[in-house]
Amino acid sequence: MSSSSATATKLSLGKAAKHCNLGPQVCAECYWMKHGARLQSEHVMPGSRVSWLQAISSPEGLRVGCAACCAYVQRSSGEDSMPSIAASPFAWFPVATVSTTLKNISRHEKTPGHAAAVQAFLSPADALQMQPSPEEVAPTEWASVWAFFRKERYMEQESTEIVHRAKHRKMQYCLAEALRCRQQKHLRKACCATLSLDEADTRLLVRYTATDESLQDQSGVLGMDRSKETGHKKVLASLDRVLRAAATTLGGAPPVAGGAVKQEPSFDEDLYNHLRKIVLMWNSDAGPDEMLASKEAQRVPVSQNDLLPLLPNVVMVNRDRAHVFRNFTQWFSAIEHSNMLQGWYEEFQLEQDYSNQSIKLQKSLSYAAHRFDSASKPFAVCIMTFPAVVLTAVKAYNERKRDAAGQAAVKFLRFISGVPGCERLALAGMLCDAADEALLLTRAMDRERTDISLMDAEVQTFLRNTKALFADQQCVNTGFTRHMLELVKVQSMWFDEHCPQTIGCSTGLRATQLASCMKHMAAWVSVASKVVCTEFPTFDLMRSFRVLALSDVDKQQAAGGLQEHSRKRADQHSEDIRRLCNTLGVDVDACTNEFVKLVGVAEEMKRSLRCTNFEAWKAAVQRTKRARASYPVAALTPLLVAFGSFTVSSSGVEQNFSAVKALSPKQRNLSVQHELDQLQIKMAQVSESEEALLFKEAAAVWVTLYGKARKSGRRLRGYFKEKKPQEPEAKKSLATVLRKRRQEVQDLVAAGAPVTLDPAVLFSQAQQLAGDVWTDKQRKECDRQDKVLRVRQLEAASQHHLLDHELAADIEQQVQLYFAAEDQNRAARERLEDRMACRLARPEIDLY
Repeated sequence: MSSSSATATKLSLGKAAKHCNLGPQVCAECYWMKHGARLQSEHVMPGSRVSWLQAISSPEGLRVGCAACCAYVQRSSGEDSMPSIAASPFAWFPVATVSTTLKNISRHEKTPGHAAAVQAFLSPADALQMQPSPEEVAPTEWASVWAFFRKERYMEQESTEIVHRAKHRKMQYCLAEALRCRQQKHLRKACCATLSLDEADTRLLVRYTATDESLQDQSGVLGMDRSKETGHKKVLASLDRVLRAAATTLGGAPPVAGGAVKQEPSFDEDLYNHLRKIVLMWNSDAGPDEMLASKEAQRVPVSQNDLLPLLPNVVMVNRDRAHVFRNFTQWFSAIEHSNMLQGWYEEFQLEQDYSNQSIKLQKSLSYAAHRFDSASKPFAVCIMTFPAVVLTAVKAYNERKRDAAGQAAVKFLRFISGVPGCERLALAGMLCDAADEALLLTRAMDRERTDISLMDAEVQTFLRNTKALFADQQCVNTGFTRHMLELVKVQSMWFDEHCPQTIGCSTGLRATQLASCMKHMAAWVSVASKVVCTEFPTFDLMRSFRVLALSDVDKQQAAGGLQEHSRKRADQHSEDIRRLCNTLGVDVDACTNEFVKLVGVAEEMKRSLRCTNFEAWKAAVQRTKRARASYPVAALTPLLVAFGSFTVSSSGVEQNFSAVKALSPKQRNLSVQHELDQLQIKMAQVSESEEALLFKEAAAVWVTLYGKARKSGRRLRGYFKEKKPQEPEAKKSLATVLRKRRQEVQDLVAAGAPVTLDPAVLFSQAQQLAGDVWTDKQRKECDRQDKVLRVRQLEAASQHHLLDHELAADIEQQVQLYFAAEDQNRAARERLEDRMACRLARPEIDLY
């Protein structure tokens, strides 16, 4: 070996003395002086007494590494021909501490590259024969790396081989850039797109859904921007940067050591302008910054050099419908936040027989507070395990009277005791039924790819179910209400300061009490109908897509023939077709005729393919391609393209934010480009058959940026856990109970005549049933909903969403006043910003 090996030998043979006062627990050189000889004796070359583990001194401190690998790399003719072990940290002695790399030492000894280096070290004559020639070097294997990057918190997981972190990052960027190239290729052909965006932790995340004229749709992450500024201008500026980054190729590539990449990023201005042109829908929550930014993006120029608005062709601003649903006060918060109460709660559940508790043991009452209406599930758990909840509260009161848990327990017990308590328990069961119905509608509107043609059907299902349960008073025969009415008949007793109190009544709930509960639920139905009337108005553009919802009527069932059936459908949805055509600038008569000719083919494709409505329409267009003269689609295509692009929820953005947090630990302050790369790889929808082509595209990106890739003999392997088999139990799960309840409600509603409910009519009927329990708070909420509906009607009129019979006499004047108020507010905001800038500006001081 060279002088470095001699130095290493001197260090390794040193006495077990201290290098400094820090000791071996802190100082690396002290650790090596104490344990170096033992480590070297444990890691020797096969057939030799020489250890491959050596140490050298450097200006930066002690370095520990593999002498065989270092010698192997030094004999290589150049960096391009270096073997895979060149990426190993032991080949270059970069490790500054020993205590943190003991696992890596044993792992390095097992690598194939180390074995080859040891053989070359012991037999130098065979070293040249072992080195691969440049023409034999294959591209890096991407499959294992792709699988590794798609794991959650992959940065915290271990691999069986040591891979250089910088190379990992470059490979990750190449994979993400290959996905972005595919994305740009589709966006260039797209003619309609929806942008869904949201803010969280100083980040603006933007997703897209785009469809081209051939009805090929695609969705994914468009980009992400980070800014600590606030306000609607920050949203617009960040969105503009995201659009520019989406039109840039090879942007934000990780640099190489000692220089820049081989090719600079290129900005495609035509693609940037095309993206701004095809965006027809803005989708976000109803936050003030997002809503103001959506208005300014349609009217205010981007800059002095670009006088066009950022998104000039937006025809629809969609507010996330799931944000209108509520959460309620929890009974279970005390048990949820106390380990002691949780233990008691589980013990009391195990003591119950099947008659008192018919579901499995429930160990958690937690819920996702950021998910709308998610508290309904633990509320249902409390209803189904009510005896255990009462016993837990009694024990908490008896043993922890002075604690917060005991105070909460006695308050709860007093609330459900006596005759008023029986009425409250029955009302709790009804509220649990109502919460489950609201949850179904919430989740239907909380999916990014919800079929918007079925949105009106989901609303009608909610209205029918709530009317049947609470307005028609059929909730007593099903669901949680029936379960709670049975529990009320079981009377139990507890002592409140030596005074006996009873929970429940042996004779059950009185008729007057049940009538009072039904009045309260009728009031709830009235307010819920008013909210539905505001959020899903008759002039809503998204509601008009119900015309594209395909029925299950076949040719034999269609009375009068298929053509007559198609004509009836067109007449039934004539207002919806006219509203969509007016908004998208399509001839109404031509679109109606094309709809009548093609809807029968689409229904047949849906029955044969068993697919979604959009896929059936796309298949119908492809099926009639050769007979385009008989089945024209020139006027119908814009409606179908918008059908594939428009979305009802921005939940995909919120789910992507959760994925960002799950991919990397909080301690890692990653760049925006790094977060975007790992998110796009995680959320990419690539089939196994397309992965090989994706890897070739990523390898091409690598060659463009970093040159020819050298062969890698390593493969990353993750740790996979096997699911434990579930033990069979006699009791049912909560999911089974919920499915049974929902099926009972569905059968109950289906038993009646099918009707289409008007939420305004249902509001009036339910308000009359509520009678004297109608409160002033509920009246104020309904008045607020009317004001919101009026503003949205003006916005719809400005976007030409209203039909002729929906236009009031003074609607044009009201729209002008609305825009004039918007202009005044914009001018006031600019004046306020100027005053604040003057106050915060540094004063100019002239000393002369």
